[in-house]
Amino acid sequence: MPSPASTVAAELTAAAMPEHHQRRLAAVLAYIDANLDEELELASLAERAHFSMFHFQRLFTRVFGQSPSLYVQRRRLERAARQLREEPQRPVLEIALSNGYQSQGGFNRAFRRCFGVNTSQWRTA
Repeated sequence: MPSPASTVAAELTAAAMPEHHQRRLAAVLAYIDANLDEELELASLAERAHFSMFHFQRLFTRVFGQSPSLYVQRRRLERAARQLREEPQRPVLEIALSNGYQSQGGFNRAFRRCFGVNTSQWRTA
């Protein structure tokens, strides 16, 4: 199975765009992963990539098949999924709050949409 970094590199290369755009998007992805605990707004991500918000959103969605906000949400859910498995005694609410969700209910709905199972099923799988 390819690593996430190699998958991202392949997606960027396959996108048929200038190399400097590929580097900018790769830098934004690294920034997102390093700052999942922070508020990651479209305007600040676009500024970091040196694109207008419109161009950044359009380019990001074309390359990765999802908007920047959905990508951030998915990365947070993936981190939460790891935490659920690696920290079985940690309450789900605590994991939800630490990953940017305001309630356990909202987190559970997003988790089920992303992974197709609820958090307790995930923990026991």
